[in-house]
Amino acid sequence: MTSQLRIELLGPLGVYWQGRQLPVGAQRLQTLLAVLALRANEVCTPQELFDLVWQDNPPGTGLKVLPPDVYRLRRVLPPDVLERTPEGYRLRLDDDALDITSFETAVRTATLHRERGELDACAV
Repeated sequence: MTSQLRIELLGPLGVYWQGRQLPVGAQRLQTLLAVLALRANEVCTPQELFDLVWQDNPPGTGLKVLPPDVYRLRRVLPPDVLERTPEGYRLRLDDDALDITSFETAVRTATLHRERGELDACAV
């Protein structure tokens, strides 16, 4: 995993490597990346990814469309971030690589301070 990768899912998708924005490309690749990021460090089976990305509009080729899209996504991301396992695919991310995780941590911290009556410390 790398601490230099940042993925922003709150708002428009943004992917940053060493402070530089990476061009993810087509909407379908952005959706695939978002699904993998939301399940960071978990293995997603090809069928799970297919169902989540294509939902009600699956292509007639079925699962055959997934490996080329994963390949395209791998070409955008730093090496070894998106890996293939015997069960499926895993996006390897540090805990603080997602803006959602950072936001959730800030909310938990602010809530804890509020419960302790430390209102000045609640400001984010």
